[in-house]
Amino acid sequence: MKKFFTIFFVILGVVFLCILLVLGGLFLFLTSPDSSPTAALQETITAVTGGEAPAGEAIDSNPMLNESQETALKTVGIDPASLPTTISPEQEACFEVAIGADRVEEIKAGGTPTAIEIFRGRGCL
Repeated sequence: MKKFFTIFFVILGVVFLCILLVLGGLFLFLTSPDSSPTAALQETITAVTGGEAPAGEAIDSNPMLNESQETALKTVGIDPASLPTTISPEQEACFEVAIGADRVEEIKAGGTPTAIEIFRGRGCL
């Protein structure tokens, strides 16, 4: 019986370690800083203006996205300017498979995608 418990707890420890490694990898992937020049420019503007919005017109990096969608993408390290400005029917079908048709319609109507939805749909672009 002692051998059974030893094996059982070793297996549990290995499974727990694997779960921690996967979660750590996801954390690093989803929080990796965006090293694009746009992010560096935004950091410089924020530092100079003290976090206030800069004067003048706001730069729209992707006309298909609203401000909250662009912010969500920047949060997970994706530059909205690097995304296409049109979505083909094949790409839309891929998104529907990845995150669901109802959710795709919500996002098209202006909803903000979650980090998990961005992660699931990144292969469609």
